This record gives sequence, structure tokens and C-alpha cells, in this order.
Amino acid sequence: MALLEAKGVGVRFGGVAALSDVSFEVRDGEVLGLIGPNGAGKTTMLNAVSGVVPLTHGRLTFAGEQINGMRPHRIAKLGIARTFQIVQPFVRLTVRENAAIGAMFSSRWVPHREEALARAQAALERVGLAAKADHSPRSLTLAERKRLELARALAMNPKLLLLDEVMAGLNHVEVGRIVDLVGEINAAGLTIIMVEHVMKAIMAACHRVVVLQFGRKIADDTPGRVVGNAEVIAAYLGDRFARRHQAAVGVGEGA
Repeated sequence: MALLEAKGVGVRFGGVAALSDVSFEVRDGEVLGLIGPNGAGKTTMLNAVSGVVPLTHGRLTFAGEQINGMRPHRIAKLGIARTFQIVQPFVRLTVRENAAIGAMFSSRWVPHREEALARAQAALERVGLAAKADHSPRSLTLAERKRLELARALAMNPKLLLLDEVMAGLNHVEVGRIVDLVGEINAAGLTIIMVEHVMKAIMAACHRVVVLQFGRKIADDTPGRVVGNAEVIAAYLGDRFARRHQAAVGVGEGA
């Protein structure tokens, strides 16, 4: 069953079409990868789903309810949470207080500050930052700040989690840890859309992949089939990646 459905979605900024007639669905319980070259419209799509930018045309439906035209805080209350490419924690707050901000926009009612902090602590436990709850975010490494961004979103108690390049700038070990964390979060029942340039992460974490180029959808398939798609190779992956992947998994996969 589709939790989120995009039908003919278009977003324009003046004369520039950032998205043009994009349609896809996200099934309940899956991890959907959203990939493509820089400027393809990936973050714009997340912005549209979360209400940050309005649609020029088309329709977005979440759990059967039309959400395009809603304000971001109302969409958040329905159960959609997101992270941002550039992590900008509130440096005058503690790590726990930063995560608690997410809890205040939760789909579940937060009766008081202590409840928000308790939910924040639980989210920090999930991402492995509980020991630094009382620290300043200034003291965190880049990988830890990425985890804090994720904890703030998880504290919102979402049904759908939008991840915008949470692995950008991380080394191979840190990427592997985040991939494992995404798998654990998904296994606990959370549906995820993941925008990412790290193809190792996309191949490991995603059930299905949608590929955008110049604001249009050019592929929607399993990871194994997408990396063998001639149009995707030409637009984004390149022959070198495709050959390396085929050698790693066997030429027959996705055939």
C-alpha cells in the first residue's frame, strides 16, 4: 500500500522548472532511494513533500490525505519528518535540547517540556548519542552532528522519514554505521525516502530507487536493475561504476 503518492508533481522557480511531471509512490515500510546528478531536483522533491516549497502543479497524498498546500508544521503533525543537507544545530542548546525541538512538532501530543526531553533522550539512544546528551553540539564531530539531525527527526515520532544526504562528508566506516542505523530504523517500522550520492549506501539500504535528471523521472526500479539501466548510467552513474558493481554482484543480477 502506498503511504506517499506523488502524481504529476511540478515545481518552478521563475522560469526554471526544478521538477516536471514527476510521479512515484512510496510503499508503507520500504526504503526508497532518490538519486540523480546535482541539480536533478532531489532536495526540491523533499522540500515539496515537507511543505517548504509549493507545487506549481500536481498532487501529493500522504496516508490518503492531500498534503500539497499545507504548511510545514501541519505536515509534520501528520507524521512526516526530515533532515537537512547542511546541519545547523542550535549551539546555545544542549544536544538533548536540540533533539527535543523535534519532539515539540511530534505527531503525538507533548504535554510538557519534560516529556519532550524524555522523547529526545530516547531518540539520542537510538542514534548512539545518549552519552553526549548534555554536551554542546559544538563539541560533536560531523558524523555526530549528522546523527543529531537524525535524532531530532526521530523525536517527532514520524511515519515517514525524509533523509537528505545524511552521509555526505563521512568516511567509509561512518557511512557503514549510518547504513546500519537506517536499516534498524526501517526494521522498526519506519518508512524512509533517502536522498544520497553515496551509491554504496543506496545499494545497501534501499528496496527501490527513483532516479531524477533535470527535474524529470528517468527510472523507478530495484537497485540492481537501476545500476544496469543504460539511461541512468549515461546520466549519472557512468560506465565505470556500472562495471564495478556488476563485477561485485555478478553480471546476472537484475537481468
